[in-house]
Amino acid sequence: MQKRLIFSFVLYMFHVCSSQAQTTTLEFTIGAAFFDIGMYKVSKEVKGDSTFYDATSDVSISYLFSKYRVQFTSKSTFYRDTLMLCHVDVFVNSELRESNHTQYTGSNYRIHRVDEEKQVRDELLNTPAIFVTSSMLFFVEPEDPIKYSHNYAELFGFFNKMEKSDKSSYDIINKKTGRKTTYNYKKGIVESTEIDNPILTFGHTRVND
Repeated sequence: MQKRLIFSFVLYMFHVCSSQAQTTTLEFTIGAAFFDIGMYKVSKEVKGDSTFYDATSDVSISYLFSKYRVQFTSKSTFYRDTLMLCHVDVFVNSELRESNHTQYTGSNYRIHRVDEEKQVRDELLNTPAIFVTSSMLFFVEPEDPIKYSHNYAELFGFFNKMEKSDKSSYDIINKKTGRKTTYNYKKGIVESTEIDNPILTFGHTRVND
């Protein structure tokens, strides 16, 4: 009887431990022209078959005699390999500038986006499943050229092309502007990025553990 109770307890503890969340957090400085202008933090939390990505950034820049504080938040949920839900907000000087909400319907995705001009895009994205997002790519090197041929941009609600540019570097080509973001990997996770922006070129540099 006692052995049975001990065995049951061991099985119970194994179940509890195996079902606990596993969280990985990466932190980056954001730099432009040799100056640090902000911070970016992205976390990955795994609970059973569900994976949660949570990203935040806080950037302060001066442009044409004005100062701007840009804050970005992104939360997404995957079930197994499929994106189920994602919401992104961008604030400029504490005012909501743009947002996008992506919701899986079971056969496609509903997009509700409000852009910088307050134009509303409310439509269905005709794709059966989304497997790759920008936040997820910080934790997964996209070595498979077929699976990672395109990346879903959570803020904009469309797919960008991906292609390998170097041994451990990959370019994401913006569908509308043609500008690229380069992800550089070390040991399977992002070490740094370079972002080609029309105002200034900036990027992320991972803070060492």
